[in-house]
Parts: sequence; C-alpha cells; structure tokens
Amino acid sequence: MNSDQSVQALTDRLNRVSAQLAQVEQGGSSDSLASIIQELGQMGSDIQSAQSAASPDRSEQVRTELVHCRMVLHEMMSRIEQLRTTSAERYREALGEEKDAFEQLDEARQQSRSPEGYRHRQAFYQLDQLSQQIHQLDGSLLDAGYQMGRSQLAPSAGEAVETDAYTVGTEDDTGLYS
Repeated sequence: MNSDQSVQALTDRLNRVSAQLAQVEQGGSSDSLASIIQELGQMGSDIQSAQSAASPDRSEQVRTELVHCRMVLHEMMSRIEQLRTTSAERYREALGEEKDAFEQLDEARQQSRSPEGYRHRQAFYQLDQLSQQIHQLDGSLLDAGYQMGRSQLAPSAGEAVETDAYTVGTEDDTGLYS
C-alpha cells in the first residue's frame, strides 16, 4: 500500500468514526460507542502504515494529511467532552438524591435499580475511554508527523550538518543554555 492509500484509508476511517459519533450525539446507543472505541483501537496500525509507506518526496503531503486527521480528532474530542457533560447531567438527574447509595451497589444491582442511571453511567465511562483513545491517536499522529519531518530534514551521507549557536550547549542551573 502506498502512502496515498495509507493516508486515505486513515482519513476515511476517521470520517466514518466521526459520522458514527454524530449519530451518538443524535441519541445513538452505547453499542455505537463500543463500535467507535473498537474502530479507534484499530487505527494505530493505519498510522504506522501511512508513516512507513511515505516516500521522501511525498512525506510533506502525508504530514499535511496527518495534520488534517489531527484536526478531525480534535473536533471529535470537543464533541465527546460535550457528550460526557450531558451524560453526567442525565446520570445525576436520573438518580437525584439516590446517587450516593446507587454508587455503593454492585453493577447488577445498579442495573436493576435504575436502568436509566446505569445506562448514563456506562455511557460516561465509554466516553471517557473514547477520550483516552483519541488522545493516544493524536499523540501517535503527532509523533508520525514529527518523525516524517525529521527524516525529511536528515542530512544525506557526506552532507555537513549545520548547527545553530542557540541550541548547542548544555542547560545550566537557570534553565538557560550555555
């Protein structure tokens, strides 16, 4: 698979997941959240494929596409945060003053005592897991773009390496370089 196909597969997958998230926002089920979590979990290999398939002459374009993917992830994160807030509010509304007692029960009793409260609590935890996955993917995309940029800027054999006087040296007690 070449870099264009790898990045396109990643972009397509992210767009599909973003559309699934939009359905969840419109009242989708926790099954949809589970599907999104699973889909995001599999994207790590897409990122690695895009990075490894990028040729030096295409790496800048691939890096640009990776930035676009990060923008989609950031948009999704914003939507997830809103969903988490809504889920927490609905959880508190469903349980009212019984919230503390509800939280002391085991999972089976929670589910039977307040199915609605249980559903909102589970959705909140799934959204939290989704948030963590998106942060991990964002970091992976950032790392991939950085590595591609480094490889693109690496001097070829026999080229002199130019140093910047401001970045050479060691850090002293003040946090400044000497």
